[in-house]
Amino acid sequence: MKKGFLLVALLALLIAVLVGCGSKGEEDVVGDLANKLETLKSYKMDANLVLQTGQEPQEYEVEVWHQKPEYYRIGLKNKERDVTQIILRNDDGVFVLTPHLNKSFRFQSGWPENHGQVYLYESLIKDILADKNRQFTTEGTQYVFDTAANYQNKMLTHQKVWIGKDLTPSKVQVMDADMKVVVEVVFSNVEFDYAFENDAFDMQRNMQGAMLHSLTVMAEEAEDSQASFGVYHPTYTPMNVQLVEEKEVVQDDRPWWFFVMKGTTIIVSFRKDHVQKW
Repeated sequence: MKKGFLLVALLALLIAVLVGCGSKGEEDVVGDLANKLETLKSYKMDANLVLQTGQEPQEYEVEVWHQKPEYYRIGLKNKERDVTQIILRNDDGVFVLTPHLNKSFRFQSGWPENHGQVYLYESLIKDILADKNRQFTTEGTQYVFDTAANYQNKMLTHQKVWIGKDLTPSKVQVMDADMKVVVEVVFSNVEFDYAFENDAFDMQRNMQGAMLHSLTVMAEEAEDSQASFGVYHPTYTPMNVQLVEEKEVVQDDRPWWFFVMKGTTIIVSFRKDHVQKW
């Protein structure tokens, strides 16, 4: 009888030890986040951002690029108006690009250090590390932190951050003093230590790339009206790339112009009433 009781007790103890080894507590997770923030060289991720600041929610598609020490590219697309703006930080400073207007202007040089940004991974992690009164729970495979918010808008006082067990961000909800969710961000396609091209944060590349996208949209909208765009030559080519061939090909009774660039797998083709890129 005693042997049976002893065996059951030892089995229960072994199960408790195994369960304990498989889960992490708050300090362990915080330590992992601090180490990730220190060693992370770059990242790329997408996000869907919703602002509940008016009668109707405003929704944005966000594309975030960051490379240490201080290169940033944030693409913000208003879903309702289909307008994209780019916040770009490189060696020349901080700029806001409005490609559809072909305009750019210099932004405050202290961005983003002066205030946290809800779509930046390092801002979220720094808020978690800084708040000694943070609350920690788990939801399935997610670590969840309740922390104070550190944003320029002082009406935003509180936030809840979901972090995956691989330390990638999943979701953020930012609340006001009444605990009403004002901002919600859902992250996707997170890639840590992403290998960016050398000119990924170049202003001309980003302006021309976004303008080409806008031209594509315009061409698709005008296709039914058979609008003629003529021949558009690429005005930007990546570093170490040159135009080596240009030719006209008739397809479906319509002329196409193909531009082949040496040093890249990109082929850009233009039709009088359409634009495509492969």
